[in-house]
Amino acid sequence: VALSSLKGHAQLNASVIGSAQVLDNNCFLITPAVNNQSGGVWYDNAIDFSNDFTVYYQSYFGSNNANGADGMALVFKRTPTPEIGSTGANVGYGGIGQSLIVEFDTFQNNGGSNQGPEVFSDPAYDHIAIMKNGVADHATTSNLAGPIQASSTSVNIEDGTDHEVKIEWIA
Repeated sequence: VALSSLKGHAQLNASVIGSAQVLDNNCFLITPAVNNQSGGVWYDNAIDFSNDFTVYYQSYFGSNNANGADGMALVFKRTPTPEIGSTGANVGYGGIGQSLIVEFDTFQNNGGSNQGPEVFSDPAYDHIAIMKNGVADHATTSNLAGPIQASSTSVNIEDGTDHEVKIEWIA
């Protein structure tokens, strides 16, 4: 998922791919509550990382904690082509090269008995991390910051409420 807000009020042109749907009023459903779905919303407006910028949006992570999805990611990448990367433990950004990712991970992938090879060094709580180059494993050099608990008041953000997200880049 890539969302952006530049200084001033730029016209944003969104494209939805995969299971994503346009709802209304600049609101999107990334995936319906059905297993094995992936979707994305991409904006084609370039962001200049040599300038400061702030991104504001709301995220709703659902209310299905035990059997819910792996999470969502805000992905910045070099090319404007919308794409969905590897899903599951890769949170939809796996394999998207030359990228900077803010990961909102809501499922612990630590190699448990039902997870096979998906050992991603995830903590037990829902978390946020800053990753790069389409690599979702926190035990690699692609983990730039985090993981940290996503909520200061709960280990779970799949709580049926909207969450305010503010990403501030200081060049």
